[in-house]
This record gives sequence, structure tokens and C-alpha cells, in this order.
Amino acid sequence: MLNHELRPLLSKWHPRLREFEKAHPNGPESAWADNMTCRSELRQVQAHLIGFALGFARLAGVRDAELAIVPASPPTP
Repeated sequence: MLNHELRPLLSKWHPRLREFEKAHPNGPESAWADNMTCRSELRQVQAHLIGFALGFARLAGVRDAELAIVPASPPTP
């Protein structure tokens, strides 16, 4: 999960966002040109992480894990 999902996302986007924040210390993140692309990739990773969380919950014997883990509606951007 960490090496296949989180690390690639963070290593790609964190330095880019940090550069934007350095150049625009008071600017809103929504003004970042890559904001929507980053959030789109983040939503994809979030969907994959739900699968990992469900797998971990099953291994732990959690009943009705989907009710606690799977969002009722997709997150809004």
C-alpha cells in the first residue's frame, strides 16, 4: 500500500505543491495550476486505498467493514 500507492503520489505531488507554496506563501491552494490534476490523482489513490482497508478489515475479522470504510457518496473536489 505504501510503496505502490502513497509513496508515488506523495513523491510526485508534494515537491510541486511545496514549490507553489514557497512562491505564493499567502495564496490559496486552489490557485495552484496543478490543483485539479493532483486532486484527480488523489481520488484515484483514495479508491485504491479503500480496497486495502477492506482487505485489512477482513483479515482482522471486522464485521460489515464496508459500512465503516466505504464512503456513502464520492468525495467532492
